[in-house]
Amino acid sequence: VLRQLQGAFLRRRRRHGLHHLEIFATAEQYETLTTAMNTATNLRLTTGNNPTGPDLDRRSRAQKLLDGLVGACALAMTTGKLPSNGGLRPQL
Repeated sequence: VLRQLQGAFLRRRRRHGLHHLEIFATAEQYETLTTAMNTATNLRLTTGNNPTGPDLDRRSRAQKLLDGLVGACALAMTTGKLPSNGGLRPQL
């Protein structure tokens, strides 16, 4: 039953031009995804150039998690190690 439910599902476009994506993952897959996403929320990795103090990041946690996942995917696409056949070609 779990194999039938598992996957990434592209849903219809939502309001304001946003896209809806649902992911049903195993515990191992979930941990991998959250590790990639959580790197964007790590305050120790963000450095501001402001000498008077840190710059305020006004994005929500959800926005930071999405940026982390998109960043991890963008990095994977630049390595040239993704399969060159099967599925849709990666595009930006």
